Amino acid sequence: MLSQNNRINPVHLLQSRLGWTIEKIAEEMDYSVSAVSKWSSGNRNPSPRAMKEAQKVLANYITN
Repeated sequence: MLSQNNRINPVHLLQSRLGWTIEKIAEEMDYSVSAVSKWSSGNRNPSPRAMKEAQKVLANYITN
């Protein structure tokens, strides 16, 4: 669940805590499935903007 820089990866949290698919995460974050798939597999790290968006989506669904 940690990214290469030892931060918690919110994409992994969306998958594990909410049971979301890569497609659902991409839709909710308004990013491509390809980008989210790369983040999920660890092939690429999300940009700071994408990390903030994932955290926002995660916070919205955990608190509701």
